[in-house]
Amino acid sequence: MSIPVDHKYRWLLNLLMENDRLTFEEIAEKWYKYSEGERLNKRTFHNWRDGIVLTFGTVIDCDKKGGYRYYIDKEYQEDIKTDDINRWLLKTMEVSDTIVKHKRLKDRILVEEVPSGNEMLEAILDAMEDNHVVSFEYTKYFDNRKETPEPYEFCPYCVKQFERRWYVVGYCLTRNQMRTFSIDKIQKLEKSEKTFEIPEDFDSEAYFKPFFGIITGIDDKRMGKINLEHIEIKVENDRAKYFRSLPLHHTQQEKERTKDFTIFTYDLYPTNDFYQALLHEAEHIEVLAPANVRKTMKEKIRAMAERYKI
Repeated sequence: MSIPVDHKYRWLLNLLMENDRLTFEEIAEKWYKYSEGERLNKRTFHNWRDGIVLTFGTVIDCDKKGGYRYYIDKEYQEDIKTDDINRWLLKTMEVSDTIVKHKRLKDRILVEEVPSGNEMLEAILDAMEDNHVVSFEYTKYFDNRKETPEPYEFCPYCVKQFERRWYVVGYCLTRNQMRTFSIDKIQKLEKSEKTFEIPEDFDSEAYFKPFFGIITGIDDKRMGKINLEHIEIKVENDRAKYFRSLPLHHTQQEKERTKDFTIFTYDLYPTNDFYQALLHEAEHIEVLAPANVRKTMKEKIRAMAERYKI
């Protein structure tokens, strides 16, 4: 079977994570069985080692005193387990590997199409490598009926994926404030020679932590001032199982469970992204507290009902 090289990296990483020290001969034998007859020579093996360093930042060491046995140091093993990017890459490769293995079922495997933007994503990541300022045109959807592109000069701090789209977050020199842009709506991107410094106190994970989704502004044009809230929602028990298996937010806690419903709590800024997630489950949930969040939810539901003249 034909196996992409990045999946060979994943296989080797998993093998050495599961086995403390293996000789090249032992690795080659296991690869022969896994690949259904493909032989592994030393040159190819060392190319894999180099590729793993470049892809995952993980070094495969060799214990020469122990009989040339290859292993992954505990520090690197811990990094593989805890680093979000490495775990995402490994899981993505694993799923892709499974699909490739069963490609003959292509008419029976359905996947979601991701909006275009990979070319821009690569260009933005390239600029981020050395902190280069970028310029581009951007067509926003909200409050822009003519869909007129606007020019921006921007310092890209980080990228984030949310609901099948990639977003770039950073400081907008044009607007003198932090901004988030959907990468698939960016056009005519150029990397300038000008560079920038990311503030020492900026932490991309912490930046999004108290929010749901991609909206991080606490002064929303549509919703006004947004405060950090302790939110309680009641969920029908049949639906609560889904909330347990895939929490809505990392702050999700289970406060109460009865035979009919479960009450979950969240501590976050309820931006429009969060309300959209609640509305997706509106048939099965009820916002209990705080009163202002419950009121906003009622207003949104009332506006929806008005559209149908209910």
